Amino acid sequence: MGKKKIFLNNKNHSRLYEICQEQLCNSVYQVRFFCSLLTGYISSYNEEYLDLIRYGYCKDDNWRVQEANAKAFNIFCELKGYEESKGIINEWIKDKNENVRRAVTEGLRVWTSKPYFKDHPQEAIKILSILKSDKSLYVQKSVANCFSDISKYYPDLVIECFGSWNYLDKSSMYIIKRGCRHIKDNCPDKYRVLVEKMNE
Repeated sequence: MGKKKIFLNNKNHSRLYEICQEQLCNSVYQVRFFCSLLTGYISSYNEEYLDLIRYGYCKDDNWRVQEANAKAFNIFCELKGYEESKGIINEWIKDKNENVRRAVTEGLRVWTSKPYFKDHPQEAIKILSILKSDKSLYVQKSVANCFSDISKYYPDLVIECFGSWNYLDKSSMYIIKRGCRHIKDNCPDKYRVLVEKMNE
């Protein structure tokens, strides 16, 4: 525990960044996993380091490293502050790489349990809605799960959001159907109204 504490308190973040760069192609996925997490930590001190995850580790073929990227992004947002990270969040969520977009959606789950978004759930919904027409099934599943999480606590906000989407869009419909799982079970009357609107 002592060694770990000393390591994480090391102020030589530039050296830690160099190490994470050097390990980008390490054949051991656990090393890449850890370096992604570490990059998320040091990026809170220098946002430029975050590009190593975005343009480096997010290109990794190992799904476990992609999970680390999501965790790393959340580490960055938590240390920097979720409200202060909104610019980065909105930038990443529009990235052409599906792994980058998913790092945001999956990393910040459960969105409305995070500081700032807990008090501003409509902001979380607004950001997630950017991906309502995303063509990647990988991203769609994550977005749908995010909405499903939020609907447990804010069903009316989620229903209002879904009520404004294009029901002819296959991506949107996929997200709505998976994102309404809890609404369907816990708010059947409201779910019925939404379904009727979709069928108009």
